[in-house]
Amino acid sequence: MEQLLPNDGHPHTIIHANAMLLSNELGLLILGDPGIGKTEFCITLLKQGHQLISDDAVLLSRIDDTLIAKAPKRIHNLMHRKKEGFLSITDHFGDHALAHVCHIHAAIELTKENKTTTRESCIFLGLSIPKIKCHHLASSKEFQTFVEQL
Repeated sequence: MEQLLPNDGHPHTIIHANAMLLSNELGLLILGDPGIGKTEFCITLLKQGHQLISDDAVLLSRIDDTLIAKAPKRIHNLMHRKKEGFLSITDHFGDHALAHVCHIHAAIELTKENKTTTRESCIFLGLSIPKIKCHHLASSKEFQTFVEQL
């Protein structure tokens, strides 16, 4: 694991999540249990013109009061789908679909729990960011409203 982490002196961690850079330059973490639909949610966003940072694992670093996301080197430009295995982002969606790094502004947590959307916050590396927790099947509509309010 040590060789996957940067040695730049900044606090960092790898989390099980996806990260996207939205077309409005907002960085978004997509959280949720394995198999909840994080990758499918990202594919929906890719088709809308947003960019993927990382699928399934995100390297987070803290630089001053900013949370930075990028893909661990071993999975850069890869997306994992259960039935198809690992896919190249740029081969399937084009060069424009991949971004290398972004500032994280918010998170969305996909859940199978009740269908009521809740607004919360979450903390990574000592930094708090806004988060919505919503049912995985209702995520697209809730997500759009959440992003518009950031």
